[in-house]
Amino acid sequence: MTSPERIPVLMTWGDYNLLKALTPDNGLSEAGAFAEELNRAIMVQDYAFPPHAIRLYSQVSVINENTGAVRQLTIVPPGEADETLGKISVFDPFATAIFGFRQGETVDWTFPEGAKKLKIQEVKNELLPFEKLNSSSQYVS
Repeated sequence: MTSPERIPVLMTWGDYNLLKALTPDNGLSEAGAFAEELNRAIMVQDYAFPPHAIRLYSQVSVINENTGAVRQLTIVPPGEADETLGKISVFDPFATAIFGFRQGETVDWTFPEGAKKLKIQEVKNELLPFEKLNSSSQYVS
């Protein structure tokens, strides 16, 4: 049986450039697993990124369809991770599995403890400081 081709990760250029600088491409760590996703990524400009797709600083609600457990989290760069606040590193296997997917989509992913089917219930994306500056620009004709 042939395994299905994995869907490429959708990512903003800003996220890609930041994460590429932080990611060792040696495949020996959680960051290495994320490096594989970076290599398959499709990049879009920040303004063209779908509003309910997962990116850095997305607030996400995910249900594990195998167990029914719901997890709420925010995906952050590695230095900002704090599990007590629900902030997980983008290099965490759970974040790697869902990064770039959209609200309503289901992700099949093999974790160290086994395969899981994850349904993305909700994604909230706040405007980042540089995006607020760009969105407040007015064009005068």
